[in-house]
Amino acid sequence: LKFVPAGKESNALIKVAFIIKFENNLSQEDFHSIDSKSDMWNDILPRKSLYNGVMISPEGMTIKPNKDLIESIDYDSLTSDGSILKSLRVEKSRIIFITGKYNRWFKVWPEVEEIFSQVINSIKQNSVRTYSSEYQDLFRLEGEYFENDLDGLLQPNNNLISSHIFSQKLNWHSHTGFFEEIDEPTPHRILTRINLDIRDNNDLKKRELNLLLYHSIMASKEPYLEQNQLPEELRAIGLGNFRTLHEKDLEIMKQLFCQEMLNKIGLADG
Repeated sequence: LKFVPAGKESNALIKVAFIIKFENNLSQEDFHSIDSKSDMWNDILPRKSLYNGVMISPEGMTIKPNKDLIESIDYDSLTSDGSILKSLRVEKSRIIFITGKYNRWFKVWPEVEEIFSQVINSIKQNSVRTYSSEYQDLFRLEGEYFENDLDGLLQPNNNLISSHIFSQKLNWHSHTGFFEEIDEPTPHRILTRINLDIRDNNDLKKRELNLLLYHSIMASKEPYLEQNQLPEELRAIGLGNFRTLHEKDLEIMKQLFCQEMLNKIGLADG
C-alpha cells in the first residue's frame, strides 16, 4: 500500500488558513478603512465580494439589503476550475487568509504577513483575542481497497491517534483535542485539535487520508471563570505568534507520521 501526498512540491498540504479573532466586532469605519487599502493586494486578490446586512420592516413583512451596512468583505483569486487559490476574508470579528497553494512556510508567510499588517493597521481600538491556524493535509492511497497497512504513513503506538484504526479495513475517523499551558513568554494556552480520517473519493475512485490540524494561541483561563484577555506580551509579538503555531504544527506532524513519510514530505529536518 502506497500513500501519495496530494499537495504541491511533494507536500501533503492542500489548504492553510491563518485566523485572527478580535475582542470586539469591526466597526463600519474599520471595514471602509480596510477596503480603501485593497489596492495594495489587488494584484494578488483581484476579485472582491462585499456582503451587506439587511433591513427588516417594522411589521416584519419585508426584508431588503442595507447597502450602508457591511457584514463582510472577501478578496479572492481563483484557479482555472473556479476554486479558491487565495482568499482574504474580513468578517465581523475576525480576519482570515486562506491559501490553496501552500508549498513551504518561508514561501507563503511573507505575503500573508504583509497583507495582515495592512489590515490590522486599518482597525482602530480593537485588541486580538486569539491567533489560530488550520492546516489541511491530504494523502491518496494506492493499492487494494481493503488493504490497511498504515506502517508507511502513521507512527505506531501514537497516543494522538485512536489505536483501533490500525486494524480497521473500512473507512474510519479519529478525533482528539487538548489544551497546553505554556509559561513563556508569559502564561497562556495553546489549543490543538486533530481530525484524521480515511474516506472514499468517488470521482477519482480512490481512498484518501485527510488530516485537519487546528492550533490556537489564547489567554490562560481560571477554572469556571471567563477567559482572560490575551496577555500584553503576546499582543506585542503580534503576527510573530503564527510562527509559534507553525512550529506547533511541525511538532504534531512529527508525532503523527512515520519517518518514511516525514522524509517524503520534507519535514524530517523541520
